[in-house]
Amino acid sequence: KYSLVIPIPKPGKDKGTLSNFRPISLTSCTCKVMERMVLSRIDWHLETTGAFHSAQTGFRSCLGTQESLTLISDDVIHNVHRSKFRTIVAIDVKKAFDSVPHSTIIGEAHRLGLAGRTLNFIKNFLAGRTFSVRCGQHDSEPKPNRVGVPQGSVLSPTFFNLSMADLPHELSKIPGLGFTVYADDVSIWTYMEDLKVQQMVLQAGLDTIEAHLARVGMRAAPEKKNYTVVTSPRLYNRGEDYASKLNLVLTGTRIQPSTSVKILGITIEPNGKCDIWLRNTLKQGRSALNVIRRICSARGGATQAVAKRMVKTLVVSRVCYGAIHYKITARQWKQLEALNNQAMRVITGLPRFTPLPKLKQYAQLNQIQDVVRARKDAHEARLWTTPQGRAIQSLRGITRPHLPELSGPIPPWEDLPVITSSKPQLRKKDCKQQERRVKAHIKMVESWQHCGTTVAAYTDTALLEGPITRKSAAVVFPHSELEAAEALPPRVSTKGGELAAIRLALEIISEHFGPLPENLRIFTDSQEAIKECRTHNSPSIQVRKIKKLVSELCSRRGVTTRIEWVPGHAGIPGNETAHHLARASLLAPPGQRDDEPPHPRIDHRYDRTTRSEERAMSPVDWENQEYDPAEERARIKEDIKARLEERLSEPDLPGLPSKGFGRRGQVLLTRVRTDATLSPARLALWSKGRRSALCSHCDMRVKADIRHLIWECPKYENTRVIYRPQDVDSFEGWTHPPGNEDRQRKILRSLLDFVHEAKVDSFI
Repeated sequence: KYSLVIPIPKPGKDKGTLSNFRPISLTSCTCKVMERMVLSRIDWHLETTGAFHSAQTGFRSCLGTQESLTLISDDVIHNVHRSKFRTIVAIDVKKAFDSVPHSTIIGEAHRLGLAGRTLNFIKNFLAGRTFSVRCGQHDSEPKPNRVGVPQGSVLSPTFFNLSMADLPHELSKIPGLGFTVYADDVSIWTYMEDLKVQQMVLQAGLDTIEAHLARVGMRAAPEKKNYTVVTSPRLYNRGEDYASKLNLVLTGTRIQPSTSVKILGITIEPNGKCDIWLRNTLKQGRSALNVIRRICSARGGATQAVAKRMVKTLVVSRVCYGAIHYKITARQWKQLEALNNQAMRVITGLPRFTPLPKLKQYAQLNQIQDVVRARKDAHEARLWTTPQGRAIQSLRGITRPHLPELSGPIPPWEDLPVITSSKPQLRKKDCKQQERRVKAHIKMVESWQHCGTTVAAYTDTALLEGPITRKSAAVVFPHSELEAAEALPPRVSTKGGELAAIRLALEIISEHFGPLPENLRIFTDSQEAIKECRTHNSPSIQVRKIKKLVSELCSRRGVTTRIEWVPGHAGIPGNETAHHLARASLLAPPGQRDDEPPHPRIDHRYDRTTRSEERAMSPVDWENQEYDPAEERARIKEDIKARLEERLSEPDLPGLPSKGFGRRGQVLLTRVRTDATLSPARLALWSKGRRSALCSHCDMRVKADIRHLIWECPKYENTRVIYRPQDVDSFEGWTHPPGNEDRQRKILRSLLDFVHEAKVDSFI
């Protein structure tokens, strides 16, 4: 119950003002574990009982700021044809987390049906709390905390949501009022045709907000409440101040109209445009690029892959966050694409005079407009895969009556993350450690054959591409003669296939294995499948079936199950057998194998692949398969990824090896390949005749471009003979060597050595 408070300054605020610091609390790690356990039960109860309104999006699973902004943009920014005037009011709760009374939290929890030990834990968690403030190396004396929730606690966001849960339900009773609540940010709007009617509707909403905050012991921040009236550009250009015609009052004071309203990171302007947002985004994007440029300098630093990842994280994501909600003009898209081109120069280290086609060819970064459209489509599609998302679509007036029903959240007592091993995974490239672990694993599994209390199962999935894509899942039990393969839907993801194989192993144990062992160990070579099984309240149908089967085996039949990872194709017999079975099931009838005699197989109710040279795979009605939201999200992700990859420029082949060169080497090679160098010939082109473009180091009377300096100029012939590989017979063969990566790396390394030794890098 003791918290150490560390004041953290709010970004962009004056650090000389005490109110501009967030009191972040460092609490006990043991308490956080317990909080997480309690939170899973509280969330399950609140979501299954419908305690939260759909428009309350803060700190809820599968919801976030994008859903709130989607509601706002639909009714306020894009709603030009339904109303001439759209008025939006933004309200912020003053010191929300620090001022909510403990009695309010307990009372709301009881009202929403939380009782028994859960309610007792909430009461005990809030009672008797103390805190100290750390400033530098000094801690204050402990003080009691009788109000507010500790910022940094696991339960605090949900506790605050409890205090605001009734507000959206009250606002929904006001006809014509739109609203969304994200934590302590409350936004209300209306698009009635008459401003007088809008005045009445919005004032009713403000009165409701004021009454609710007073009831729960909080109040609105007077300096953070404003509103604006959004009109069409034609009406806005008339210069009439429509916002001043409204008289909106909250807590006895008039809310002052504003030239713009900032809500959840985007700015809403009276003309419905995005000029302010664009100006701020470009400024922040350029600032981020300056930071990346210092980290990934052309003269050395982080690699191109790191620079590209940073650009996507700090620049592209910032642009996409707001761009999907605005109506952006062609001129504004050009400004954003100019920022994107600047980002590509930072990624590649190429100078500004590099032609755009070559820049795009080497940066392999999508156009901003393509990314924004793809992310908007992906967000719209993902909303249909969760109950919360479908509720948002219902608020927007969008329905799809033929979609399959979604199952609710798993009760916490049935969600078993302990079925997966907590053993740390191997480090990449640690071959010796992998060999030791493989030997120990084989020895361990062999010892189980004699004890009889533990059974091992190995699972895998396989893919056969062709006119019709076929996928299968397989499981083998090496100490018995049981094995099975199952056909999978063609569009199932690799992770989904691995999960289906694990589920198949559990069903075989449940239905066909006897006598049952005390312990079951299922080994898979998919780390993604392990992570999904460990995920709390996973939406995957396969994971839900796995956890249900594990729970039944444990409670009814006394079987303890663990799902563990093993390295794939590392010489583990069971893993290799499962892999061959999955592959063979796509190519031959289930009773036949090309590499070994047939094993006895069990019959079960699942469709199996039965295709050989004489007999095609049995048709499976995939349309009637159970809807899996996790697989649908994976399909959306893959479709968007493929769509963006199609829009990329064709890369220059063969490309640079993925490893073996630092940042300086990557930039030098890229500039040589694209001829983006400061050679004498290029400098002469810019000098408008004041300088000669001919090479001054030889008598060949040719332009001194980078090709001539590296491949032809006699001055560097002796150095060239030393470093040029004997199997390289052309300039392109030296800059674009064919073959495997080892050969490419060796030849390109010789080119860099020549460039440095001949001091040609001064022109690059």
